[in-house]
Amino acid sequence: MYVRILQLVFILAILSQSIASPIPEKPKDAKAAGYKIIPSSSWLYVHNSKRQKAKVPALKWNSHLMKQAQSVVNTCGASASTNAVGNDRTIYKVLPQTIGLQGDFNAMIKAWIPDDPYTLAMAADVTQVGCASANCNQAGIVLACSYN
Repeated sequence: MYVRILQLVFILAILSQSIASPIPEKPKDAKAAGYKIIPSSSWLYVHNSKRQKAKVPALKWNSHLMKQAQSVVNTCGASASTNAVGNDRTIYKVLPQTIGLQGDFNAMIKAWIPDDPYTLAMAADVTQVGCASANCNQAGIVLACSYN
């Protein structure tokens, strides 16, 4: 039922959207800048690039949502579920270590965000995002985003 509602909202948003939001400037290489986690600029760049292609309004960063996502990645996915932070608007994925070793944060996020246009990452009613990541050794790299 929820997916069908998202499908309808997405279709209505595309029909009502006349001007796409501009793609934000691509962030500098995060590895060169010394980041140990994925910076918010990379999360927003990839999310909003995909959303612009789908003619969905750009997301804004929300630090409270980032803390919710951080609570999921802090467990390295051991207790994570779509309900891990008390709602169904946080999603997570564990990626292989090899992706993280490349240091290309944009590629990591692209591998994480589904291409399905009906996911929370692409939903027209979603306006804010907060994401977090953790390197969980053998488990891999855990990425999570909370949406509002």
